[in-house]
Amino acid sequence: MGCPKHFSVQGGMGAALLRKPEVACDIMKTLRRNLNIPVSCKIRLLPEIQDTVDLAKRLEDAGAYAVGVHMRQIHERPHDKASWDRLAPVVSALSVPVLANGDVFTHDDIDKLRKISGASSFLVARGALANPSIFRKEGRLPIDEVVREYLKAAAETDNVFQNTKYNVMRMIPSSLEDAYASCNNYGYAKDAHVVTVPDLAATRNGLQMYSLWDLQNYYNQYQDQFRAKAAALEEDAKPEDQTLTTLPGAHDRYAEDTEAEAPKARNNRTGKPELFCESCKIQLSSDKDAKLHYKGRKHKNVLRRQTSATISKFIAKAQLEQNPATGESGKIVPEIRQHEGEDKRDAKRAKLENTTAVADNGGNVEAASPTEP
Repeated sequence: MGCPKHFSVQGGMGAALLRKPEVACDIMKTLRRNLNIPVSCKIRLLPEIQDTVDLAKRLEDAGAYAVGVHMRQIHERPHDKASWDRLAPVVSALSVPVLANGDVFTHDDIDKLRKISGASSFLVARGALANPSIFRKEGRLPIDEVVREYLKAAAETDNVFQNTKYNVMRMIPSSLEDAYASCNNYGYAKDAHVVTVPDLAATRNGLQMYSLWDLQNYYNQYQDQFRAKAAALEEDAKPEDQTLTTLPGAHDRYAEDTEAEAPKARNNRTGKPELFCESCKIQLSSDKDAKLHYKGRKHKNVLRRQTSATISKFIAKAQLEQNPATGESGKIVPEIRQHEGEDKRDAKRAKLENTTAVADNGGNVEAASPTEP
């Protein structure tokens, strides 16, 4: 119940539940009734302190094991200072742990907030994302050292490139001015090598990213290990009579830093070797032209169509093998279904065909049966 974003509040979620305490308490009771694990909740400050206390107590009575309090109101955002002084009444009114949240960026902030509010626990978001060493009692480490340790851990666990890049962007300075500003506490010495957000944003794969911190060898070492492990697992899982080994255009996550395979050489009538794309059936003039072609959209679209066609063939083959109702030609004989009202329409159509139109003296047309006199 701490999210104040418009899409969340408009949908009746997040901070919108602060205005509907009966719904929030019902959700808590339902979770406690159906789960056998502790359930906690998080709220924001209400305009009146007593209203915040009453809501927290109702959630405690509903079964909350702990209550987190973001020390900002619904309309306030991160640039607004958190109201640390308004948390103490909530802490003193509850018997369950109260988790304080808002503007905690250093270990000293934790000690100060504990003395002011009496909170037993703390929720840290932006401070931990900016520098995970915030929890060291000795103080935060220089950001360059933190980033290097994080990149090593990401390489050892084969973390996804996009996720690693996003997290590192939250740590490094946006510009050189920010890096050397004393108020930011990045820990860079004068004239030190600094990697900024624009530098990292320009990278397109893991090798380029790790090269910014001279860790490309460390990255390649673990990528080789994961690549070998993946190849061994694929070899063990391969059937003996496998017909299709690899679908056209199949993606290999460990091939992101390797060069594209050289296209096959094909001899023409003159005996001169020429570069030829078997998938697109076109001639390529040079190695440079071939690399551009293999990275282009047209070639990738052809591979996608080939993949779809191959999959469709396998599906059709499987259907033929599973469906015994096949004709002599091997095609599936479609089942003829009679529509519910088709019999009535046929009878009506036959009746109209057997009737004759007889014009009376007034020019009217009457439908008469041929059996009538």
